[in-house]
Amino acid sequence: MRLLPAALILLTSVPAVNAQSSFEVASIRPSIQVNGRYGNYRNSGGPGTKDPGRMILENFDIRSLILKAYDLPFYRFVGPESLFDVRFDITATIPAGATKEQFLAMQQNLLATRFGLQVHRENKEMPIYELIVVKGGSRIKEAVPREEAAFDPAWLNGTKKDGEGFPVPPPGVTMYVSTGDRATLQGAGETMEQLTSTLAGQLSAPVKDATGLTGKYDFTLRFIPGSLRPDQDPGLNLESALPQQLGLTLRKTRGQVDVLVVDHVEKTPVEN
Repeated sequence: MRLLPAALILLTSVPAVNAQSSFEVASIRPSIQVNGRYGNYRNSGGPGTKDPGRMILENFDIRSLILKAYDLPFYRFVGPESLFDVRFDITATIPAGATKEQFLAMQQNLLATRFGLQVHRENKEMPIYELIVVKGGSRIKEAVPREEAAFDPAWLNGTKKDGEGFPVPPPGVTMYVSTGDRATLQGAGETMEQLTSTLAGQLSAPVKDATGLTGKYDFTLRFIPGSLRPDQDPGLNLESALPQQLGLTLRKTRGQVDVLVVDHVEKTPVEN
């Protein structure tokens, strides 16, 4: 791998600050601990949301702040474990009319100017999965047109389970629900790109869509998340559940993946 000159790394690590890539006002404070534990997690606001003029983040560790700012999954991040040690609450005012790309640049500049973040990108070899259709054909169904379902928060107070202990999401919504040893992934009008993104999070590796399926689909996938215990049915892990229930399967290869590497970051930000 050819290494970039240090000067070039530095230039590409800190975005240029201008009116289109800076928050109007930003406040950063340590998250408050309650009984020795941090409080609730919150991530709201920004372009395309109900509150485009204000970003509110609560209980974010530094790694999570970086991943959000660069719009990356965690498996494309390389940095020290110590970035989990401290958490922050951030409130920022977003200029009117900001785009998603400008919003990301604002977050990157905030990390550069307040945390001294310096990063570079490089290629790293890792497992890569391709989602393909099994020989017998896909079992996934075309989405049924429906009005957007209104999610009832009361559902969270008592997750329903089926006869085998798998959680049952409310109808008509896209949702991943886990009870720890059982998980259900329900899709409502989802594309294969959206499904592969969810699977990548479960597998901690990139997943490419090679199904050739171009529509929107309704599906329900039930599986045991994480590593199997010796007493668990191997037929219920994610890689076995996909062909049985959806007629899709994962083909594992290896390849080069673009990752973000932290060169430097301060755990104590510049004061407001």
